[in-house]
Amino acid sequence: MSKQEHDNDDNAASTHSQTVPPSSSGSESGKSAKAETPDKASTRYSAGGANTPPKHGGSGSGSGGNKGKGSKALVVVLVIVLLVMLVGFGFGAKMLMDQKARLASLDQQVASTEPLKQTLSQQQSTIESLKASIEETGQTQQKVLSELSASQQTDAREWMYAEVEYLLRLANQRLQLERDVSGAYTLLKSADNRLTQADNPALTPVRRQIHSELSALDSVPSVDETGLYLSLASEAQQFERLPLAQDTQALSAKVDDGSTYSGGWREQLARLGQQLKDLVTVRHHDEALEALITPEQEGYLRQNVRLMLEQAQLALLKGQPDIYAQSIERAQTLVKQYYQTSDERVRTALSRLDELANETIHPELPDISASLSTLRDIMRKRYEQQGASE
Repeated sequence: MSKQEHDNDDNAASTHSQTVPPSSSGSESGKSAKAETPDKASTRYSAGGANTPPKHGGSGSGSGGNKGKGSKALVVVLVIVLLVMLVGFGFGAKMLMDQKARLASLDQQVASTEPLKQTLSQQQSTIESLKASIEETGQTQQKVLSELSASQQTDAREWMYAEVEYLLRLANQRLQLERDVSGAYTLLKSADNRLTQADNPALTPVRRQIHSELSALDSVPSVDETGLYLSLASEAQQFERLPLAQDTQALSAKVDDGSTYSGGWREQLARLGQQLKDLVTVRHHDEALEALITPEQEGYLRQNVRLMLEQAQLALLKGQPDIYAQSIERAQTLVKQYYQTSDERVRTALSRLDELANETIHPELPDISASLSTLRDIMRKRYEQQGASE
């Protein structure tokens, strides 16, 4: 506050110097008024006479008024400065609080990014491990491919040997499960052709077994199942139309032309006796006569013959030679007992049944597994030698 009082004194002095009127003489006005003291100034005022300075009482009251105004202005300025300072302090405090809030939010954001940083770090580690695994897998794959290429280069006929083994195995299955002699023969022939192309002397024992098995299949009698089946069906239809031994035949009598008998009574009596003789037939049998069958029984008889032949067909398809032969034999027994064997058609049908009964429907099949076993033994020894060499 001492600085402010010093400023107030300077303002009062300047005010007092301005209120003093200038001197009448020009020489004195050129001198510096600031060097003059208040006593000299008052003496000069009195000597002039015209410009009489105000009284002591008036000058004192004006100086006090100026000082009061200066104090009020100073208070106003101080209040304004204080208000400005308060506003500045408030604005600064608000800015400081906002800055602190921003800093806190940034701290939270930084703290929230820490798990992301950890996750990114873990993912980076995982990626690195995956890269290492991929590189290791690629190296392993390259090694396997190299070994496979080396094994294929050592013997490029491995696939051919595998194909021969497949053909031999399929031939055995075809013969054992389906009894297909021709199919098994074809498969064995194909396997032998593949071995011929391989031209490997080490597989000669396999070819020897294959040729032996081909000869065995050649000796197997061929069975025409379709032809036998159709022949049995044809015979069954034939016996439905052939005559039976006890077929009822109408008596043939001469038609009377209505003419009157001529001649004497002896001629007429001889003619009547002849007609009576035609009506009566005498037969001699060493065995007891069988009762005549009715039309219904005739239908049952023909149906039984048909059923026996159909049973023979079923046995043919199932490969059951015993049931096949028995069924045909029962059909022949019924025909010989109840059909008219003196008829040429019946005798021909019975002869055909004899031929069908003598057909071989289930021939014994040879064993063709020796070639497959020989091939597997050779390949196993070869693999063992390769493993020992490695």
